[in-house]
Amino acid sequence: MCEAVLALSALYGAYMAFIALHMFGTPLVPRNSGTRHRFAVLICARNEERVIGDLIGSLQRQNYPARLYDVFVVADNCTDRTADAARAMGATVFERHDPQHQTKGHALTWVFDRCLPEWRDRYDACIIFDAKDNGEQRF
Repeated sequence: MCEAVLALSALYGAYMAFIALHMFGTPLVPRNSGTRHRFAVLICARNEERVIGDLIGSLQRQNYPARLYDVFVVADNCTDRTADAARAMGATVFERHDPQHQTKGHALTWVFDRCLPEWRDRYDACIIFDAKDNGEQRF
């Protein structure tokens, strides 16, 4: 029994030594297929008029081809001009009014129920952002 444990330990040690020695070889470089993915960028916002433009502007300044992503805003139960501010920045806006269901989960379910069939064929992924005004004064 003791010889079997020693043999297994020696085998395991040899395996670990093999792996350790090969980590000093040529590093694997990921292949760039040149394929770019299309994204639906979805922003959930409720009364975020003060910050929605900054968020959309930041997304537009990303180092990624603008033709490969679209920005959508779910203006959820807004009582301010969030939807207008988002449209002014070039986003596609979905306005939702349901005072009984005022959560991000309800807003996401609502927009996915309406758009997912179309988005399945058009986008490779959906990225979700939450517009959040932390109440700080902007200058």
